[in-house]
Amino acid sequence: VVVYNMSGIPTNKTSFFRSYYEHITLPVVYTFVFIIGLGANGWAVRSLILGYINVFLLNLGIANFLFLPTLPFLTAYYFMGNKWIFGEVFCKITRFCFNLNLYGSIGFLTCISVHRYLAIVHAVKAKGRMTVLVVWLLVSAQSFPDMFYPKTSANNTDRNRTEKFWAQVTI
Repeated sequence: VVVYNMSGIPTNKTSFFRSYYEHITLPVVYTFVFIIGLGANGWAVRSLILGYINVFLLNLGIANFLFLPTLPFLTAYYFMGNKWIFGEVFCKITRFCFNLNLYGSIGFLTCISVHRYLAIVHAVKAKGRMTVLVVWLLVSAQSFPDMFYPKTSANNTDRNRTEKFWAQVTI
């Protein structure tokens, strides 16, 4: 079966579906996540003001909020056919926020699980605020080297570092 790309050139199914995924599905999902994320974080701020929120949930929300402002730029990147036009500095900031979100979410979900375990099984009061500081320090330490060591591929094309990084993320 021969599949044609958007330019009418024959291509294989894998590259066609990957292109469809990158240029249509991801921008739609990122737009949806951006809209829902803004609403959910607004609700979390309301809960914080009313005093209903746990310190780990608050920091999980902060980690998620750090990635939200970068989603419109990533949506533009994928809509424009994997062309990053926002400069290398913003590329590094976007990647840093992505890593903070990824590792921060993992860290704080782990904290929530351990905290629930301790509260149920051992009935002790866990040190939440100190744990939050340690998680943020570890997450920052994990994410910071990416600012200096870009993820580039071996092939030399005209695509810049951000394009190569986000292409690796979507695989």
